[in-house]
Amino acid sequence: MGVIECLSEIKSLFENAIHEGGTTAKNKLIRTSKPINLVHELVKQGLVSRGIKENSIYPKLNESRGEISICGSIKKKSQDICILPKNVIPQPEYLEELKTRDIYGADFSEKILSINVRSQMSSVAKNFDTIFERTFAEAYNLHNRLNKIVLGEVFLFPIREFDDSYST
Repeated sequence: MGVIECLSEIKSLFENAIHEGGTTAKNKLIRTSKPINLVHELVKQGLVSRGIKENSIYPKLNESRGEISICGSIKKKSQDICILPKNVIPQPEYLEELKTRDIYGADFSEKILSINVRSQMSSVAKNFDTIFERTFAEAYNLHNRLNKIVLGEVFLFPIREFDDSYST
């Protein structure tokens, strides 16, 4: 599935939900994660098409479970898509400040490529501060401990927001 097909499918999902049940149906659709999972798969397929081996990508293609959790300086956080390094052996360590065990260790974690996938299909202006703060805070959390880690972000915003109040 290409970008145009993916976005068309997401648009159809939202339009159908809103036509069938307005805001309630739209919110229910979002909770299913179906629209955002389409973007996840698009990103993973894009990585494979650029030569990344499928067995390096987590969660695996066509799966939404199996996210990798990376320990930052403030907290451990599951990452949406990760490419794990080859020829590097994880060296687990205990992080006293977080009271948790990092199963990968800093050296391995710094060599992970992490991509977070997000969307905000309505109320963009109302949520702008939260979107900005969350994006900044998550990068800060990881880079403060793992300053060489490569982070990416895919964010889906509509050109025109869906009208939550519309229903037939």
